[in-house]
Amino acid sequence: SQKAFMLPTGLSLISFSKKAWRFVDLARTPRFYFDVRKEKKANKSGETFYSSNVALIRALDWVFTDIEKKTLTKHFAEIHRRADFIRQFGLELGLQLYSKAPSDSVTALQVPAHIDGQKVRSLLEEKYQITIMGGQDQAKGKIIRIGHMGYIQDHEQVRMIEALGLVLSELDATFINTEKVREITQKARLFLEAHP
Repeated sequence: SQKAFMLPTGLSLISFSKKAWRFVDLARTPRFYFDVRKEKKANKSGETFYSSNVALIRALDWVFTDIEKKTLTKHFAEIHRRADFIRQFGLELGLQLYSKAPSDSVTALQVPAHIDGQKVRSLLEEKYQITIMGGQDQAKGKIIRIGHMGYIQDHEQVRMIEALGLVLSELDATFINTEKVREITQKARLFLEAHP
């Protein structure tokens, strides 16, 4: 739910077809936490069998209402716009795309070989309170990953590019200097204004 519906972590969604429900009711295997029969019975009276995370359920209700109001098409267009923005201005900062066919959900950017992607992440968090993810396994320290599916506003996108540029400049001013970062940041602001 945290990726698809812009929520904090902690919620899982499941559904069953009518045919599957027949098997749920007929199955004789022992079960406890995953006994959805108890949950279904409690739901009939407007309750949950276990304590539910009320805050997440209310947030999910808000997200569904918001998406229904603006339409899925517009929702997906907003995610695509954020992805395009980060890719374009990541390249402007001198980074390269990691994937030849990037998804709109997240952009992976390669950091220069002499800069540690883990250090980029930690400085972004320490100095600018921005959390992004890094690479795993063979890509650890070599890439950074920036998500596009949350509730992200334009000024946060610009701040991300500016902070990333400043961190890269701090780690290697010969790669990119602060004057160039300011120039790119202004260009990023103007881009978003011109492409609402």
